Order: sequence, then structure tokens, then C-alpha cells
Amino acid sequence: MRQRRRKIYSMHSSRHQRFFPHTFFSDETMIDMFQNVPRRSLIVYLHRNENDRFLSAIRQVVIGICKSPKESPMGVNLERDGSRCTLDEKDVVDKLIKPKPNEIGMGNNQIMTCDFYRAMEDNIPTMVFVHYTKADDIQNVLAKYHCPKLVGKPIRINTEEDKSYIQAYIRLSDGSGKEIELGEWMEAKHDLFEFTFQLRSVDKGTTTCQSKTRNMEDDLLSCEDEILEITRKTL
Repeated sequence: MRQRRRKIYSMHSSRHQRFFPHTFFSDETMIDMFQNVPRRSLIVYLHRNENDRFLSAIRQVVIGICKSPKESPMGVNLERDGSRCTLDEKDVVDKLIKPKPNEIGMGNNQIMTCDFYRAMEDNIPTMVFVHYTKADDIQNVLAKYHCPKLVGKPIRINTEEDKSYIQAYIRLSDGSGKEIELGEWMEAKHDLFEFTFQLRSVDKGTTTCQSKTRNMEDDLLSCEDEILEITRKTL
């Protein structure tokens, strides 16, 4: 399993690659990196609070449903009127959120496990946690030394601007027939999501070490630049 994941360290290119951007879906790849990445290599981990990530994932999936050419994608009934897309609240909850498809089910709890932190402590990698909103700053710093032509031109994929032309609305299931904008609906519900949908839960028999993640988040947000270096003291 881990051998396949090492494709991110591809040796088949004739060019010397300085950067290996990657999205992780479990702790295994990170543990592999902690154990095997050369000490001179810097691991930059972009971190986002789990509840914030979950809300963003819901928007991503809902907008994807609205853009789908299918009449009832994933069994969700929807109404389209130009750029406006309306979905029933019950469908959104029962068919999109509860099953946790795609981005909705890919959270920090699968990555930042006790094994993740144990491997970090055992290997002390050259690593920084960075708040995800600082991604542009990190790109500019790296570009300054390695890709000067890209300074001030951060690469962005799947941004909010890409989804702005779709107006998603949720039709409430309370019988009123009222429709509210997706963002407003999530704002009203977001404090309930983490508990209701067990965002911090993991597979049976796996522990999460949430205290370590929460301590890291507190330390990260207390830094003015929201960049936290991993050292013996921070561990």
C-alpha cells in the first residue's frame, strides 16, 4: 500500500523536482514521509480546522451536484433555473452529508491520528504547520528562491471564484417551503455539524489524539504569521 503511494517521489522524470504537492487521505503516507524523507527536505502541512473543512466540502459537493448534467445526481432531486439551483434540505442531509461522499468524508481525523503524532515524535521531521489561508504567502516565499517569475502569482485551483456563478439554495424541510442560500443555511447549522455528523470519529479501534491536534491549532493560531515549526519543544 505504502509503496504505491511513493509515486509522489517519482524517480522516472529526467528533471530534478524540488516540490511534491500532494493531498493525503490517510495517516499512512504522512508516516511514510516522516520516516523516509531526507532531513534537508521541508514538509509544509497546510492545515484547516475540521468543521471549516467540512462546510467547504459540503459546498464543493453541492455545487458539483448543481453542475451535473444528470437529472437527479446521487439520487438528489433538484430544480435548476439558470444559475439558480434548489435542493431539498432532507436530500442534502440524508443523501449528501450523512453518507460523507468524496470531499465530505476526507477529514483530519483520518490523517492526524495517534500513529501520525507518534511517528512525528519518533522522527522529528523538518516540518511546519501552516494555516491554509497562508498558502499564497508560502508559495511566494518558495517562488522567491526557486521560481522568481511566479512571485506574486500564486497558483490556485478549485477556489470560491470558480463556483460563484452557481447560486445554490436549500428548501427547508419544516413544511414552510422557504428557500435560503446555501451559505446562510450552513452558517445557521455549522455549530451542530461537528457533533451531529461525528466529524472527529474514526474507525472502531483507532484513536484520534484530538488533544494534540487542538493544542497544535491553538499554537498555530497564536503565531502572528500562523506558521508553526515542529521542534522537540513543540512536540
